[in-house]
Amino acid sequence: MEAAAFSFPLSSGLGSDVCEMTIPSARLRPLTVGLASANPCWLSLMESEGLAWQPVSDAHGPDAPPELIIMPWETDTATRRLCSRLAAQGSTLISELRQPQTQPVSQTQSLHFPYHREDFSGLPRADLPEAVRVEHARCGQGTCYVLPFRLDRLWPSARVGKKVVVVDAEQDTRVWHRQAWVVKKNVRRVVMDVLRQAMFSRHLPVVHKWYWPGKNRSVFCLRADLDSGPHENLARYLDAVHPWARSASVFVCVGRCLDKADLIRKAAQAGLEVGSHTYSHMVFPDGLTNRRDATRAGRFLQAQGVEPAGLVAPAHFWHASMYAPLVAHGFRYASCFGLDHDNLPYYPVVKGRLQTILEIPSHCLGDFFPKFRIPLDGEAGRRFFDRLIAKKHAAAEPLHLYGHADMDGRLGAAPALVRFLCERALALPDVWTGHLADLASWWERRQKAVVHPWFDPARKRLVCETGATSAAMRDAPMLSVHLPDGSWRLVSIGACRPDGLDVYSVPARAPLQPPGATAVGEVTRSEEHPSLKDRVRARRVAFKRLAKAYVNIYLRQSEAGSTA
Repeated sequence: MEAAAFSFPLSSGLGSDVCEMTIPSARLRPLTVGLASANPCWLSLMESEGLAWQPVSDAHGPDAPPELIIMPWETDTATRRLCSRLAAQGSTLISELRQPQTQPVSQTQSLHFPYHREDFSGLPRADLPEAVRVEHARCGQGTCYVLPFRLDRLWPSARVGKKVVVVDAEQDTRVWHRQAWVVKKNVRRVVMDVLRQAMFSRHLPVVHKWYWPGKNRSVFCLRADLDSGPHENLARYLDAVHPWARSASVFVCVGRCLDKADLIRKAAQAGLEVGSHTYSHMVFPDGLTNRRDATRAGRFLQAQGVEPAGLVAPAHFWHASMYAPLVAHGFRYASCFGLDHDNLPYYPVVKGRLQTILEIPSHCLGDFFPKFRIPLDGEAGRRFFDRLIAKKHAAAEPLHLYGHADMDGRLGAAPALVRFLCERALALPDVWTGHLADLASWWERRQKAVVHPWFDPARKRLVCETGATSAAMRDAPMLSVHLPDGSWRLVSIGACRPDGLDVYSVPARAPLQPPGATAVGEVTRSEEHPSLKDRVRARRVAFKRLAKAYVNIYLRQSEAGSTA
């Protein structure tokens, strides 16, 4: 049998390793995605999904061309021509907004995915219907897909706005929340839908590192912010969540909780994770002030015996200048509704650079219902959370729920609902639980595990090559295998080395059920355009709030210093 030897960096986003392998080119077909340009937004998305990738270059011989190539918008001319040539010879090409430079395409058609164009912050094509349209055409012997957006215009977006979220589709109950304008979860879904269709049409599986530890279908982490409120509410919340302390993380707005040091220490001693919610309940538009704010919050928490690993931003406030202070203070993760909502963890992109601080999105509707005259711990509220948890578990999405532990009318005043959320989430099968810091630590290890998959169609065997770091991992992630027949399996990396694994011999898992566009908890549309008067009023309120926060940071230091 003819063989071809290759040596290249095996990559899966931020991590890289090197291994030498000899590939029997007449039998095995590569499942690694070829990437025409090391676009950081594509690297961020692919790392979040756990997809292996390698750069596209002339080193690809005719015996082992990439099965699938992603060609970002800014790909240089020479590489674009190479990709077009590989597509004409039989590879599948996914491009952004424009057709590849190859011989005339034929049999062009449109594929419709059920996501509204407003989820993408306004696509540049005005004729899109109530779904995202992807062009699909034959390109020589291969196939090309043209995405109707540029990922680098959507993935780094930190624009915010009022987004309408479904509470009960049957009753047409919807509420709004100020959050990330671009629904990045839907951007990721469209990319993965196209990728799966492309690979399945080639009779090949889609293989990626599974999202969660072990064979778990989802993860449960309960987040509670401490903004201000009676001691009794926080004490009641701590008592309610005590049996699930390993699942609960609380985040302290220090400037508003200087009188709650005893309860904060009690939370840490009970086994809850204690993190930062800033000092002034604000993320500032400059790095110097963000650093001062983080330092003041850190001093207070350290005085209580707490070394915070994560920071959750207040409301929708976020600014890129916050990343440097987080790195300097040793934080590992952050979470902000203004950056993302209800998505997988990922490493954000700022000014064309991948950050090292992991973003762990949460679901925005925690205890927001009273604002819309929906009783928090009433029948409608419990029905919402019950359906939300079931939906996310069926779709293998994270069960990251949130609320406020000390404010009147919020979770701190509804201990029965707190117990209901914990019991309901952890009663489902295959749910991993831990602090958000635990998930961040595991996600970092997952990122370092580099896997290079190949598939033998004749024997239905999956073969995986790994780097030295990956092979030595004790808690290496499972591999998710989506087969062209629609079934889905989880297999261990070790079972696919060195002779491979018959993936059809592995019992299929319960199918993943992606939620519909109007399912409970999904964003359905954006806000209506506000009037000039409303915009002026909103800007005035935001300016006053920011000015007050600056005063607290720079003119009221003695009070904080004496307390800390």
